[in-house]
Amino acid sequence: MKIRTLLIILIAVPLLAYGSVKLYLHAKVDDFMTHLAHHHLAPLATLRWGAIETSLTGEASVHDIRIDLRHPADTVTIEQLIYDTPNIWFLMRDLGEVNNARIPESQHLRVKGLRLDLYGYLTDQVEQLVNGMNLDLAGVNRLCGGRLFMGPRELRDMGYDAIVIDADLGFDIDTITEELTWSLQLAARDMFALQAKNTFDGFLGTPLQELVPTPHPVRSGPWRIRVADRDYVKRMVTYCARLSDMGISEYIQEEARQPDTYFANLWGIVPGPGLRKAYRQYLTDPRSIEVSLEWPEDVTPENLGRFRPEEIPTLLALQIRVNEQPVTDLAFRFQPGRQNRLASRFRRLFTDEPPPVPKSHPRPRRYVERYHPVDPTRLGDYLEHEVRLHTDKGQRREGTLIRLSGNIAYVQQSIHHGEFVMQVPLSSVRRAEVLLRTPIDDSARRAP
Repeated sequence: MKIRTLLIILIAVPLLAYGSVKLYLHAKVDDFMTHLAHHHLAPLATLRWGAIETSLTGEASVHDIRIDLRHPADTVTIEQLIYDTPNIWFLMRDLGEVNNARIPESQHLRVKGLRLDLYGYLTDQVEQLVNGMNLDLAGVNRLCGGRLFMGPRELRDMGYDAIVIDADLGFDIDTITEELTWSLQLAARDMFALQAKNTFDGFLGTPLQELVPTPHPVRSGPWRIRVADRDYVKRMVTYCARLSDMGISEYIQEEARQPDTYFANLWGIVPGPGLRKAYRQYLTDPRSIEVSLEWPEDVTPENLGRFRPEEIPTLLALQIRVNEQPVTDLAFRFQPGRQNRLASRFRRLFTDEPPPVPKSHPRPRRYVERYHPVDPTRLGDYLEHEVRLHTDKGQRREGTLIRLSGNIAYVQQSIHHGEFVMQVPLSSVRRAEVLLRTPIDDSARRAP
């Protein structure tokens, strides 16, 4: 009898302890999500979540996350969010319960199924931003209907109804060699997959640190980046070939022969013959692009432009492989592109207001049309009218006035078989004209 009781105790106590720890971890993760929702995201969004799972090995996951953005009003969902640490003590530390300043041997944040529908107010705003960028650079791309950048509308035309992302961001430390490997894996389903990693040796903070009398400084190894196509490039080539009224092979040949200004605005550099050939090969058979480079200590992205283009491949130990084949000719040159107001457009993306309900203006049966000068401060009286806005820089913005928000006039213009929206600050408008329809006075035509 005593042996039976002892066996029950030996089985029940570990199970009870295990269950208690699991319940405690569940409660702490739930408290963490609640704090995140109420103290960090509350001004921007409402956060909801479903089941929570934890492991004594140091992993915690949250399922069915829903983020309802306040402005712009839209919804982002995540199938599963996973936080992975080496053991329960590091998980407890990051939940705020254990004081441990030691760097873990590994740490990863994984996201599964982050979904953004392409039919929402946020994507409408992004679409306006992309349209404005394309309008700024109108005429640069002689193919693909004039589109230099692809936005939600183009993605929908390619057959996508949502962007769904899986990602893994974290690091792993080899405690013997004192090397830390940082890695990122990012995949957009049915679009592309990106892998990037870098190794640092002599990393301070590992368990062997105290045994090394004079640890050498941390040194960065080569950066390695690999991009693999998962159907996006094929869809894009088919889409642009159709808009260019060309066959796919003809479009690829013409795309690789685009003028220097095209690549200067799209890539920031003008590629030489070797890079153009590799680009053509990738468009023909889009499998993978691999890049390896090392940053010397005295070289930064900011001062890279001070070096001559022919020095940069050697300086960075640059290697590029397309479809597993090395690109031997990496010649290129710098050329400034046109001014693009991307930063200001992006800032307005999250501060704009929903469009007002357009006013209706009945048309008379018989009328003449003529542009009339109006006070720029009265443009709100002419929504849905055709306007000409002359700026103090000598530019003329012409199209349909679809919206006014704060100091910005939104003017829609048809170009290259598409609609593009320009954002014109009212403070820059020197003269404004509105196309008005005046009824014809038939009585003046009658004979006396």
